[in-house]
Amino acid sequence: MKMIDTKILVSVCMATYNGSKYIREQVDSILNQEFKENHGVELELVVSDDDSTDDTIQILESYHDDRIKIFKHQNKKKYKYLNATRACKCNFENAILKASGDYIFLSDQDDVWYPWKIDKQLSMLRNVGGLSVAAFDMGDGELHKFNSHIYKHDVPFFTLKNVLCLYGFSLAFTRDELKYYLPIPSSVTGHDTYIQYSALWRKKLHFIDEPCAIHRYSGKHNVSSFGANNVLPPLPIKIYFRLITYLSVIWRSMVRR
Repeated sequence: MKMIDTKILVSVCMATYNGSKYIREQVDSILNQEFKENHGVELELVVSDDDSTDDTIQILESYHDDRIKIFKHQNKKKYKYLNATRACKCNFENAILKASGDYIFLSDQDDVWYPWKIDKQLSMLRNVGGLSVAAFDMGDGELHKFNSHIYKHDVPFFTLKNVLCLYGFSLAFTRDELKYYLPIPSSVTGHDTYIQYSALWRKKLHFIDEPCAIHRYSGKHNVSSFGANNVLPPLPIKIYFRLITYLSVIWRSMVRR
């Protein structure tokens, strides 16, 4: 592929909460991205922290790197069901709102990105726009790989099964997409679920089958101060919120026509 020389700003949006154990690995992998297909890429790491009580902020500040921009965010409102998910949504939305880039990537606080992640997804976005979704490897708490996750390409919009279930850290999109994503409706529980179904509804969902990161699958991925008190909802509640997501996506698409 021919290299592209135009300068372009990429925003990586990270939501954090008590992530000091692994966050340095994640940040290092983002700041040390390599660009072979795209030249002149400028990077900013936008962090929204939900009132961490550990050394997360101190670790981020220790980089003394102008590319890292830290914003404090406190989730005040609690929810009976899916409170951690809703708070996570608000934390990520805060980071996205602070982003200045033409292209926006979402990041967890405890994974590791392969050096080519941004380069490959950026090339796709510059060619076709919309939402780019990258495959990833799965590792244990010490990132020993035990599996790879490659998404199914042909999935229906209306389904109650988790056949799509895109992981937020595998998502990247153009700034133009924000008019469809933000503000995320208060009735919607998950930011990544809403984003993926919005792109799917508009046929703007594009896949990369090569793993671009290794996901730390340890069972604890909280990026909100509500995470420790998360209550899993019963099936009727899950169905209800999935339907709410469908209706919210369709309504916004109709309004924007």
